[in-house]
Amino acid sequence: DINVRYSFDLDDKAECLERQLWDKTLRCFGLNEASGNTAPSTAFPWTNSPIGDLDRLPSPFYKVAGSPVYKTFAAGTCGTVTLQGADADGDSLTFRLVASTLASATQNVTLDGSSLTLCESDAGLTTTQQLTFFFDACDPFGACAVSTSALGTANFHILPEGPSIVALQALTKDRVLRIIFSAATNCPTVTESAHLAALFTLSDSTVSMRAGDWEEGCQALRVTLDNSSRLFDAAAENLRATVLFAGMLRDAAELSYPSTATSPSLTTLTCGDGELLLPGVVECTMCPSGYVPGENAITKIDECQPCALGTAGVGECAPCTAGTFSSTIAQTECQQCPLGHSCSETGMEAPSACGAGFYQGEVGQSVCLRCPRGQYSSSSGSSHCTACPADKTTQGIGFSSESDCECPEDYYASGDKCLECGKGAVCAGYGAEPKAADGYQLFSVGVDRLEIYSCSAEPLRCPGGVVGACAEGRQGIACAECEDGRTP
Repeated sequence: DINVRYSFDLDDKAECLERQLWDKTLRCFGLNEASGNTAPSTAFPWTNSPIGDLDRLPSPFYKVAGSPVYKTFAAGTCGTVTLQGADADGDSLTFRLVASTLASATQNVTLDGSSLTLCESDAGLTTTQQLTFFFDACDPFGACAVSTSALGTANFHILPEGPSIVALQALTKDRVLRIIFSAATNCPTVTESAHLAALFTLSDSTVSMRAGDWEEGCQALRVTLDNSSRLFDAAAENLRATVLFAGMLRDAAELSYPSTATSPSLTTLTCGDGELLLPGVVECTMCPSGYVPGENAITKIDECQPCALGTAGVGECAPCTAGTFSSTIAQTECQQCPLGHSCSETGMEAPSACGAGFYQGEVGQSVCLRCPRGQYSSSSGSSHCTACPADKTTQGIGFSSESDCECPEDYYASGDKCLECGKGAVCAGYGAEPKAADGYQLFSVGVDRLEIYSCSAEPLRCPGGVVGACAEGRQGIACAECEDGRTP
């Protein structure tokens, strides 16, 4: 009988680790008869190895089909498997492909003797792929596995390339080496120098790595050195880092092939005042508008401090100037004082409403204005004043009620009306009662006029003043009569 490769020959450590790149749940039994590994630590039913109380359990694989062979490799490269089979008579075998189906035009498969090679030329492949090929093994007499046992299968697992290194930096302020990858990684352990040595090498072996620390998101690694001053030597500009396959640096989901990338040459990076270096980002950046870095060095955008109330800005927070305010944090610019309000000081958190008797008809003002003569404002926050009723005015500026609106000088109030005083009368206005001028008598105040008389013939008998006022001892209209008991 002719049989293709036995299953237990697939489980040596190196091959199993390669298969685990495709399937992390795969168990490795560490068996390989060709390498003399016939005593598994875990019971495996299909071996001719000692298990339990039996000295030896013969493998039944001479009666059953062999299991597949596997190869896992990165996009942009080729993977080769060696096809194997067994012939009961020990005859040499010739292999041939029975089915060959490719997934895309970027793939190519060749069989050279027992070497089966698949190439994937698309290095930008972003998804995993599995391709299966069936092969037969025949002896020189025409006996083939397809008729005596079964076809063999070869499975190729194509994985996207592992993360590349986009920058290698010497951070002048922190005095550390920084490696930035093209994507978030699976965060291999880097806390000790031995971990770092297993993960990557530096082109200058005299640069001694002490410990590493992944930035948040595991897209950038910071490495503390025993001799950090070497990073800033003139010769350090040619320093490069190369990731080792054994370090198993992969993408965060561990779907990519382990990276073996080499970095660009070392560059020096210094973040200026007000700048921060975000995790996994190559260049320094400013805090978002309305935020500034805190007093301590920061590497997270959420550590930026918002501009406080009464301040605003981009890059730095400045107090709001007079005529403006900021009532919320993280403002890029202060707001103008609204109508009916004033912002009289710098750094105001809220505008002040104009009080009664005041107004402000423009935005962005630092003071409120008094209502002008003839107008009033009865409520706070007024953008304009209200005019007094017709014929009335206020005695000055800054009045707050309609009741402050009165008849002006030379007029007197008669109900809701303002009437002109007329000749011989004196009206001070603003609530004052009308009076007679010297040489006149104000006899009465009517609804629509003043009853006033001239004393031109004898001016001294009419000294003016309030209603009915006459010189001593006189009475009547125009003070023409003597009081009872008196003579001229």
